[in-house]
Amino acid sequence: MSDLSSSTPHTRSATSLTKLCGLASSVAALVYTCVILPAEFGIDPTGFGQFSGLIALSQPGTADAGTAPEEPGSRANTGSYSRHEIQLSLPAGEDLEYKFQLGQGDKFAYQWSSSEHVVHVDFHGEPAGDTTGYFESYSLGEVTGLEGTLTAPFDGSHGWYWRNDSDRAITINLQVQGRFEVLGIR
Repeated sequence: MSDLSSSTPHTRSATSLTKLCGLASSVAALVYTCVILPAEFGIDPTGFGQFSGLIALSQPGTADAGTAPEEPGSRANTGSYSRHEIQLSLPAGEDLEYKFQLGQGDKFAYQWSSSEHVVHVDFHGEPAGDTTGYFESYSLGEVTGLEGTLTAPFDGSHGWYWRNDSDRAITINLQVQGRFEVLGIR
């Protein structure tokens, strides 16, 4: 007689199958968060996309090695994911404006702080091509810092105007990440 147990397929218990489904779901979520989001959408919640270089795949012109490089300042560059950090010196009684170019719908996260003193600030945007002097203020006040996000409501320059009304120089520490082109001090 033959041994039938050797030809019978192995079946898994319901508990074992549940554990395997949970493990597969966890791996899929990890791959989506660490690989798909940075490579396809330029969203990098873990920092792995920047570390591994996957974030570059979400930028225009990187998928096809035969594509000509984009000209600096071209509209397509506002779609590139960037990180920017700068320290700005603001003398006593002086003001300055620091801007970024964003296309309508482009997003960025920002955080800035001033050393020691409260500063007058106007976070605002100016539509591209407007000659009337129109601008839209997003926040206005006397503070030592702000953080948040902006989704640009229109194509144009967006940034901060700071005025130091104190009798001492201060330093503004600005950090921005998202889709933009740096215009700098205006």
